[in-house]
Amino acid sequence: MAILKPEGSTITIAGQSQTTESLPDSTTWSENAKLELGEAYAGSEKLEYDLDAESWKTPAYHAVPTTWDEVVATRNNMLLASDGKIADDMPAAIKNPWIAYRTALRNIPATYNRGDSDEFAPHKVSWPLAPDTVAE
Repeated sequence: MAILKPEGSTITIAGQSQTTESLPDSTTWSENAKLELGEAYAGSEKLEYDLDAESWKTPAYHAVPTTWDEVVATRNNMLLASDGKIADDMPAAIKNPWIAYRTALRNIPATYNRGDSDEFAPHKVSWPLAPDTVAE
C-alpha cells in the first residue's frame, strides 16, 4: 500500500502542529509533528485500519535512514552522470546551467554545514534539478 502526495507539497493534519525550518539554500523544510504513514515507517510492518475508530493503527516509528555518507554518494553519482553534459564549444546558454548545477551539487556538504556543530540533518537536503529535467 502507498500513500502518495505531490512532490514538494505538505499535507497538514488537523490538530497537529507543524515544524518549519529555513534551509541555507533558500528553501523551507516543513513536516508535521507526527509523520504521515508512508513517510518514515518500515514497510515490513502490517498496516491496519480500525473501522470503529475510523483511523489507522500507527506502526512503530523508524527514523529516516539517510546519512551524510549516503548524501555524498548520491551527489557523487549525480556529478558522474552529468560529466558529459558540458563541452568547451557549447553555447553559454546551454553550458552555464550545467556549470551552475554541478557547482550546487559540489557545494551541498558546505551549504548544509556538514561536520559543523550547526549541521543540518541529511534528509533535509534539497537536491538541485538537472537543467534537462527543469520544465521550461
